[in-house]
Amino acid sequence: MLDRVEPIQVKVTVSKAVGGLAAGGTVKLYWNNTLVGTMSLNGSGVGTVTAVAPKVAGSLPLYASYAGNVNYLAETSPTVVTKVGP
Repeated sequence: MLDRVEPIQVKVTVSKAVGGLAAGGTVKLYWNNTLVGTMSLNGSGVGTVTAVAPKVAGSLPLYASYAGNVNYLAETSPTVVTKVGP
C-alpha cells in the first residue's frame, strides 16, 4: 500500500460522427477497475477530470467508459496499463 499518490488530470474526447452532432453526456474514469472520476462532456465532446490512483503499487489498468446518449451508443475505451508506485 502506498502512503501518497499524486493526482493526475485526464482529458477525454468523444469524437463525433462525420457530419454529426457533438457527443454529450458523461464519461466515467476507472483505475484498477475502481471509479475515480466522472466528467461531463462540453459542447465539443470534451471532458476533463482530476483523478487519484488507488493507493496500490504496480501496473494498473486505466480506462474510460462513455454512457452514450440519444445520438451515440455507449462505449468503453481500450485499456491503458499505468505504472503506479516506486
